[in-house]
Amino acid sequence: MRFREVCPQVFMASRGGVNMYVIAHSDGTVLIDAGLPGGASALIAALARFPDLAGVVLTHGHYDHVGGAAVVARARGVPVWMHPDDAALLAEGRWRRAGRASPTLHGPLLKRLVADRYPDEVPALADVLPAQKAIPLAGGIEVIHCPGHSAGQVALVWREAGVVFAADVVMHILGLREPILYEDRAEGLASIRRLAEAAEGASLMVFGHGGPLRDPGPPIARFARRLEGVSSHGRDV
Repeated sequence: MRFREVCPQVFMASRGGVNMYVIAHSDGTVLIDAGLPGGASALIAALARFPDLAGVVLTHGHYDHVGGAAVVARARGVPVWMHPDDAALLAEGRWRRAGRASPTLHGPLLKRLVADRYPDEVPALADVLPAQKAIPLAGGIEVIHCPGHSAGQVALVWREAGVVFAADVVMHILGLREPILYEDRAEGLASIRRLAEAAEGASLMVFGHGGPLRDPGPPIARFARRLEGVSSHGRDV
């Protein structure tokens, strides 16, 4: 695993189709998401180039985003931030809630091949700090609650560099796409609209799955408008 720079001070690493990010700030380095449990050792090794790790921010509680969090936090002795709605599950070593595949071409297949095959348990982590409104790292990171894919999912805005961390509100794989599953699709569609608002004026958007998107405002706005006529249960009203 290796972190590569996607814009000044922001680095990205991928493992198993899941992205993790580092903000290398003068006030201390921030890790955003911790990947799958099996990649924890590789993640710790990759973080060695960032000796001043100040904290970890988890965008949501799904298996492929929190799996390495407990190991990294203990190995580096740093605090972890996460929205309380998902932190409660992580404290119990759980991640899964009832949900349905996104009613898209990719949703049902990827849910069966990926999410349904994950174990129900993840390494537990308690005493997580609440990620609400703002996180006091890297000069300040804005938190936007974006439920739907997961009740406690958040997107992050680091205005110092004009970067939006979209989590799994949308994916960017062969274009913008809905996530593979929803706990509540109506909330998820509202969160996509919220993400589009956050993207106005941003220089870069990065995702939990897929590559970075530069000047994301216009394409995210178009994507959100395209979904305005979509019901919460199917593709069209």
